[in-house]
Amino acid sequence: MTLMAAMYVPLSAHAQILERMLMPGSLVQGHAEFEKDCNVCHTSFSKENQTGLCLDCHEDVAKDVDAKMGFHGKNPRVTGRECVNCHTEHDGRDGIISPVTNSSFRHEFTDFPLEGAHLATACDECHVSDKPRREALHECVDCHRAQDAHDGRLGEDCAQCHSPENWQQSLFDHAKDTDFKLEGGHAQVSCVGCHGAEAHEDTPSECVSCHLRDDKHAGVNGRECQQCHAIEEWKTVTFDHTRDGHWELLGKHREVSCNFCHTVSLTNPDLKNAECVTCHRSDDAHQGKNGEICQDCHSNDSWKESKFDHAADTEFPLRGTHEQLQCVACHRGSMDEELEVTCFSCHQNSDVHQGSEGERCESCHNDQGWLVEIRFDHDLSSFPLIGNHAIAPCETCHLDKRFHETAAGCTDCHSKSDVHQGSLGDQCGTCHNPNGWGFWTFDHNTQTEFVLEDAHEGLACNMCHSAEGNGAWETSSNCGSCHNKDDKHDGRFGKNCGQCHNSVSFSEVRRMP
Repeated sequence: MTLMAAMYVPLSAHAQILERMLMPGSLVQGHAEFEKDCNVCHTSFSKENQTGLCLDCHEDVAKDVDAKMGFHGKNPRVTGRECVNCHTEHDGRDGIISPVTNSSFRHEFTDFPLEGAHLATACDECHVSDKPRREALHECVDCHRAQDAHDGRLGEDCAQCHSPENWQQSLFDHAKDTDFKLEGGHAQVSCVGCHGAEAHEDTPSECVSCHLRDDKHAGVNGRECQQCHAIEEWKTVTFDHTRDGHWELLGKHREVSCNFCHTVSLTNPDLKNAECVTCHRSDDAHQGKNGEICQDCHSNDSWKESKFDHAADTEFPLRGTHEQLQCVACHRGSMDEELEVTCFSCHQNSDVHQGSEGERCESCHNDQGWLVEIRFDHDLSSFPLIGNHAIAPCETCHLDKRFHETAAGCTDCHSKSDVHQGSLGDQCGTCHNPNGWGFWTFDHNTQTEFVLEDAHEGLACNMCHSAEGNGAWETSSNCGSCHNKDDKHDGRFGKNCGQCHNSVSFSEVRRMP
């Protein structure tokens, strides 16, 4: 181009050439197509109109700014500022035009503030990587359609009932939004408990509509369940039997189910003036023998507990183990029947003594128990317990309960411990006493004609009363009967050793005159 020609180049073209020469760097990849035409984004030598040019291209952003919606319309840090303050496009082809990262992005300045469980949701679960983030879908069903337990039958406005805090948490107010307030047990019931087919319109509100299968009365008591039952719990009955039934429920009757008495219908007129036997005839252990006025003896608190006062109304007060007995334990027939009141009349079959001790059981036993504080005093019997006998267990001598038939001789019990093996007879008491076998009472010097003195004193019994001598009491007092083997004279001087020897020692000899 000649100099003359250059003089006729328009001013705007000169400005563009100059601006390209002064361009600070290559444009980012998204704006690369505009790199040869600065006017697309810039007004020559003017920054005032640059934002307007940006919004001319980015129409979606311009709409958000005008409507004060989206990130650019709601973020106070963006509103009224120039685009170039945040977006610098001359950073090269690989430059990032937006300075905002996932961690620094303020989602509350968008049309979808993050609440509840959404706060912990990763960005890429909602924002597809190859699409602008402003194009992310906002409706619940866009992300949660697969979790819709209603399968779309309740529409797509999930927020009417559910909250972002928890998908299982419902915001639907049954009391405000319907004519059926959920109270008591109904407050814990899931929606499908009543709306089984997701049919929320025209759902019946009568009790039997849902509880027909729970009606144990099989419909005989009508459909007004609320007259008797409470909404807190189906088993809680609000019916006042005293007020509404004219028959006060006392004691155990309060715990009885309605059907126990009202087997046909709760309105059965036959039960209004019912007597005990109307319901309890099969429980009558007396089988009608005592009449039908059960309340004379029995109370409402327990069929087994009797208010009959045996001590005041009879001559036989019930004490000890008798107090716990059932009436039929003694009264096998009618209560009016006269019974014997002796122990033996009732306990003859359980008499372990088999009649050997007589029929006056109370002489030894009491009504606290057969084995409680037995009063028998053995010292008043023909065999007082003294010495070791006083500490011996009863069964040591009494091998059975026929006590009077027990033998009282020493050898009857001690024959096995008789070291004499019966050779000295059965009168053990002649020598021994009950304090122990080793305690002797036999005095050889006074009870025999052979005084034990000198060398004989202290000898054991079996030294003289030996097996060789048959262990008999009557043992010869002749010296030779014991000392033949010690006789050095071989019997030449006879058996009267005492003529020369004495009882002190054989070596001491009395010389004859």
